[in-house]
Amino acid sequence: LLRNGDNLSKIRTVDHFAIFKSVAQAEYYKEFVTSRGYTIVSATEPFFVDFTKESLVVGEQFDHEIRMLENYAVQLGGEYDGWGSPIVK
Repeated sequence: LLRNGDNLSKIRTVDHFAIFKSVAQAEYYKEFVTSRGYTIVSATEPFFVDFTKESLVVGEQFDHEIRMLENYAVQLGGEYDGWGSPIVK
C-alpha cells in the first residue's frame, strides 16, 4: 500500500476472506463475523466466505482483529485467507 502512495491513516472498506470444509463451519464463521460488525459480501462453494468492514489497515486494533479472525477460522477447521484494500490517498 505504501509503495502506491496509500494514506494509512484513513479508514476504508477492507475485504476479508475465509475458506471452510463444510457449510456448518462457514455458517458458524458468518455468525461470528457479523456479530463483530462485518458485512457478508458472499458465501459460495466450496464454503468461501467474503466479508467486509470499514477500518484502518494498521495498528494494534487491526492486528488484534486479524489474529482473532485467523484463530476462529482455525478453531472451526477452516482458514482465514487474508484481507485486501483499495489504495486510499
